[in-house]
Amino acid sequence: MALIGIQNYTAGTAFASSSASVAAAAAGARSVLQVVSAVNRDIFTTTSTAFVPITGFSVTITPASLSSRILLFGQINFSAAAAAVVGFNLLCNGQEIYPNNQVTGRYSGWALTVPAATSSNNFNFSFLHTPTVIGSQTYVMQVKNNAAGTLFINRNGDDTASSLTSYRAATSFTAMEIIA
Repeated sequence: MALIGIQNYTAGTAFASSSASVAAAAAGARSVLQVVSAVNRDIFTTTSTAFVPITGFSVTITPASLSSRILLFGQINFSAAAAAVVGFNLLCNGQEIYPNNQVTGRYSGWALTVPAATSSNNFNFSFLHTPTVIGSQTYVMQVKNNAAGTLFINRNGDDTASSLTSYRAATSFTAMEIIA
């Protein structure tokens, strides 16, 4: 059983109704050293068929050591003005880290379908990254629309006053440093 999230405890103090100390429990398990999270409620639009960064959808974390791993997860609400295939790509410090397709001339990224302008679409993602350098790590999600038309983040394509077909939403992005 992994112990997650032990922070701000004094080594040697016991858990409630447990004789195990925090130091002993953490010694054989992975734990979370820090968490950085961002929530974005802004509307983002693009007509680009090439990857572009989603404005306001990034997190920056500075790992304590090279042995740390960064667990990234989040969700993006999106739609398009018409049916489309939407691509997402994850970067760290400007370099693609997932899915990092190495085949020339092939699409690289998560691909999701928008069936109609009134659809509410949600993309949930997770990825465990191993940084290769010590220092600040800035993670950014990119998006592209594989069809002609407008792509929307945090709203649907049919943005009318109707509460039955229109929505406004938020996106979230979290980075957790996991230490061994």
